[in-house]
Amino acid sequence: MKVQGSDGISFAIPIDSASIIIDQLLKSRRVIRPYIGIKMADFIPDKSSKSGRRGSPPGVITSIDEVSIPLIVEVLPASPAYKAGLRKGDVVLEVDGKTVTSVRDVLGCIGMDIGRTLVFRVRRSNGKEDT
Repeated sequence: MKVQGSDGISFAIPIDSASIIIDQLLKSRRVIRPYIGIKMADFIPDKSSKSGRRGSPPGVITSIDEVSIPLIVEVLPASPAYKAGLRKGDVVLEVDGKTVTSVRDVLGCIGMDIGRTLVFRVRRSNGKEDT
């Protein structure tokens, strides 16, 4: 069976991730990932906004030097993130002392280790930073 319009489309998994996933599948027949209970999105701050909280529509880049930041858009109730004090609207600045500039960076810092304690440094919606 061939799907119309799918020519030239492919997906890649980094070899480091693939190796971990293969090991987990061989050992336990399932993949286990860490759960912290947040949903994030890459956010491009609007430089013309005084609060810096408005953003460009998704996928629209108006300047070559715009930088995205990982924004927490939801914290699930009773999750580890909720219990640790992360809140909707927090901007993630660092994870375990490493500066992050995208959701991909945050996920890379979280990694695949279960049960590890993470330290997030965030900027709250009031502009104050917190750990």
